[in-house]
Amino acid sequence: MNSVLSKMVAIVLMSGTTQAATIEWGGAAIIAGATDVNTSGRLEYAYHAGGTSAVTLNGVVFVAGGTDFGGDVTLGGTPVAFSNFGQNAAPFNTLSSDYQSLLDAGVYNNATVKTDPVTVTLTNLTAGQEYEVQFWANDSRNSAGRYLTLASGANTVDLDYNSTDVLGGVGQHVIGMFTADGTSQSFTVTPNVALAFNAIQVRNLTPVSDYQAELDTVLALGNLTNAPTLYTTNYVATTWAAVSAEIVSSGEAQPVLYEGLDYNGHPTRIFAWVGLPADLSEPVPAVVLAHGAGSGTAYKEWVDLWNARGYAAIAMDFNGKMSDTNAVATALPSYRGPVQDGRYDNSVTYPAVALTNHWMYHCVADVVLANSLLRSMPEVNEDHVGLMGVSWGGTITSTTIGIDTRLRFAVPTYGCGHLYDSYSLYSHLADCELYKQVWDPMVRIHRATMPVLWYSWPTDPHFPVDCQAETYLAMSGEHMVTLIPGMTHNHPAAWNREDSYTFANSIVSNGTPWCKQQSLELSNNVATVTFTSTKTLDGAELVSTKGTGYAGDLTWTQTSATLSSNGGGSWTVTATLPDDTTGWFVNVLSDTLVVSSDYQEIINLIPDQLELNHSIYANQSTGRVDVAFTAPTNVEIVEIRIGNQSHPGAITNVTVAPFVETNAYPATFPVWIGFDNTVAGLADGETASATLILVWHELDGSTDQVELPIQVAAYTTLHADVDIFATATANYGSNTVATMVSEVLTAPDGLATFQIAFDVTPMTAGSSVSSGNVTDQTTAQSWGIFAAGETDGALYTFDGDTAEVAEPIDNLQVTNFNAHGGSQTINDITGLSFKSIEIANGNHARDNVGVLVNSGVYENLGQLSREIYTIDLEGLSGVTPPVTNLAIKPMSTSGSNRFTVNSIKVKYTVAFSGSAYSTWASGYGLVDDDALPGADVENGGLGDGYDNLAEFALGMNPTNSDAGARESVGIAVEGGTNYFEYVHNRRSDYAAQDLSYLLIDSTNLVNSSSSTNAQDQIMVGSAVEGYEPVTNRYITDESSKFIELKIEQN
Repeated sequence: MNSVLSKMVAIVLMSGTTQAATIEWGGAAIIAGATDVNTSGRLEYAYHAGGTSAVTLNGVVFVAGGTDFGGDVTLGGTPVAFSNFGQNAAPFNTLSSDYQSLLDAGVYNNATVKTDPVTVTLTNLTAGQEYEVQFWANDSRNSAGRYLTLASGANTVDLDYNSTDVLGGVGQHVIGMFTADGTSQSFTVTPNVALAFNAIQVRNLTPVSDYQAELDTVLALGNLTNAPTLYTTNYVATTWAAVSAEIVSSGEAQPVLYEGLDYNGHPTRIFAWVGLPADLSEPVPAVVLAHGAGSGTAYKEWVDLWNARGYAAIAMDFNGKMSDTNAVATALPSYRGPVQDGRYDNSVTYPAVALTNHWMYHCVADVVLANSLLRSMPEVNEDHVGLMGVSWGGTITSTTIGIDTRLRFAVPTYGCGHLYDSYSLYSHLADCELYKQVWDPMVRIHRATMPVLWYSWPTDPHFPVDCQAETYLAMSGEHMVTLIPGMTHNHPAAWNREDSYTFANSIVSNGTPWCKQQSLELSNNVATVTFTSTKTLDGAELVSTKGTGYAGDLTWTQTSATLSSNGGGSWTVTATLPDDTTGWFVNVLSDTLVVSSDYQEIINLIPDQLELNHSIYANQSTGRVDVAFTAPTNVEIVEIRIGNQSHPGAITNVTVAPFVETNAYPATFPVWIGFDNTVAGLADGETASATLILVWHELDGSTDQVELPIQVAAYTTLHADVDIFATATANYGSNTVATMVSEVLTAPDGLATFQIAFDVTPMTAGSSVSSGNVTDQTTAQSWGIFAAGETDGALYTFDGDTAEVAEPIDNLQVTNFNAHGGSQTINDITGLSFKSIEIANGNHARDNVGVLVNSGVYENLGQLSREIYTIDLEGLSGVTPPVTNLAIKPMSTSGSNRFTVNSIKVKYTVAFSGSAYSTWASGYGLVDDDALPGADVENGGLGDGYDNLAEFALGMNPTNSDAGARESVGIAVEGGTNYFEYVHNRRSDYAAQDLSYLLIDSTNLVNSSSSTNAQDQIMVGSAVEGYEPVTNRYITDESSKFIELKIEQN
């Protein structure tokens, strides 16, 4: 049984904060043999430090690493290879020859100060994946007292170079585990004398994807490095020399076809416009142009715009069409590939359509082939080929940059990754595993090492800025963001501005974006963002929203920001965020060019303590904390765990992550917590405590968390109280007794509900109880006494000049009790007593408040000390609880003696019920109608055919579809007799629970007579966890037998 108390939790999320991953080191182990080599997971890389040849140990190949480790591992300091760390003495010379080879060579730090710490950086990792790093340090020369310390954050471990401090001794190795939060992971190595180490390996513990074959197929598109064959638009094979000659002679871009990948087993041709700039005195940069959906096609105009700026360009069509100079598209007569499949519709229905026939597969292939074509042209500088895409072309671009890493730069416009939680056109992808595991650009965005401009606007209707930020914050290369309010969504909006061309020029000329965000900080609602720029900045603005929902639907407000030059091309923007801001970024301006900071989210959740009252009669109970949040779009909870337990293992989280919540405040989502007193062993009045930890995902891929205190108290009786208010803005009627009723309360068994009520009698003839808001200290449920002729605030107050009295206030009672199938009764609720009254506006010198308790005499409390004052009724002089009746009136006849009752608090006690069914139901988190014996709540309310009483009686789980899990049928032969056998679970305490298990058998389902509990043989097995197997046998002397199990509880 449980008491469900709804609380509100609060977390503050700042997407700008980053928590670096740390390595959890295991214990140092002495080198012993080849099995030292870790083989967990799968190998990422292993290196023989300082070695000149590969060594294989325990099936792991350690590549000769020298001092550069193939770029997978980088070392600080001054690394030098060395090859005499071994000795021909035991125990070193008892190791295998391969192990001796591995440990004999190594790298040492030849720095001036040899005790300086050296940073070791592991690269080419994937954010979010789990890894192990193994590190060896050995110097079998007499290296007495020499060791080094590996450190990651506060986690450290010491490795001895020579564990026995004698000639021929061996060193130690260690394994550390971490979850990558980016593409690299660093730790420091600090020697006490000088640094040396011999080997290192990194292993990936993340399970191989169920879609590994598909991932390999998509990634292999990056191998399309040969230039495709060219054709005229009449399908005649041609050469680039012929096409380029036509471009030069005509001065215009030319239409071509080039060879694509096979589709449905037949060849394809891709239509494209290709053009060259007028000046071809030296190889020029180039760009591939990917169009968007709808009427999008290969645009000659777009090619011309890039040609005019000195770039070769190619724009292809992705839908089996060819376009004229006015972008009017018509279908190719033959050799067509796939057309756009909606919004990843082939992924949703996969594997109905083979992956290699997917539209996105061919789009990426078309882009990679176009890149290869440009790179093959003698007029093009193959090291300066970029990619720009608009809308769906932006999504194709976001996908391709993680596949074709030859690209020098990219400009995805609008389109991006992480669309499965965009809650717009792509909400159907939330359940599409092929998208999330294979096609989402996020899968490979860490491989994007080229500089990228992410180009869009805050109110884009298809690709929200939060999904865009998720994408660019996960890439490895430099990123620049341009978010232009009011930009609109179309091709000309992207290509008519100079932003994309200027970005490309800066990469081609200098290798880095012309303007870059260097730092971002938010403190006390003031944003400070620093940029470096090769151009003069002449303006800045803050762009922010207070809304919650789909980012493209929010209202974004532009306000001026302060721009300051720091000199040397450094600029700082400061801006104060409006109150209640949920999302923001700053823009800096240079003439018409716009550069944005990284988009930031502010997510607020409100924390409170969870207090769970546990029946001493029950083994388990559950409680719920209701979590509310404010955010620009959603909050993604990635982990829920319990920590700091006073009774380890007693408190668990029933709700599991990950999940995404989109309904912001005032809506809430529940997090269920379970308590097991068979673990805690609490006695009456004792408590257990723990910490609920909610971990959420931030835009940059890191996580943050909030900790909430949990307290569980075990009782035989619950002591509680409730504030009772008047009905809002109501007049109960002249000379009419007003009944005031509490909110609906839930009994400790989690099933029964009830309310508490009392009566208020207006004593003066013709008066009435009336409620309404008087001042900022009251609410619409505050009340007083109304006398005829009163207006304004006097309607809802106690006024002295009209002798307004409420007497008596009595008839405390439990009302509207409903057991909801539990064993709790109305008689369990006792001890009702008026505890206190909250008075508003009783602070004036003429406001003398009088209270009468338990039919005694009025006590003049005089002028109260505060705007809102709580009168402790049980603490008044001479009062003996319980307080069962009272009265209240002004003790002055002054017309300005006006005060109001905000609420009256009533205390009560509830005895816990020992019902096994109630305990069972609450233990699974069932409340209200879902906890009724006849309820069947699985499968989204459709049920599994077993109501709660049947699941209770058979030992099933009422929250999972487990039909038939506790029953079986079969044939048995014993002593030459054949039996039909039906086995079911039965509670071992079924008699005490008044449960009846009735087996009704008949020979057909239409008109035969039936028998109840007429088995030929019954066998009962030993109970396991409170349930015993009951085997029911029927002799097979009839051609058919139908068995029905009916479960009843008296």
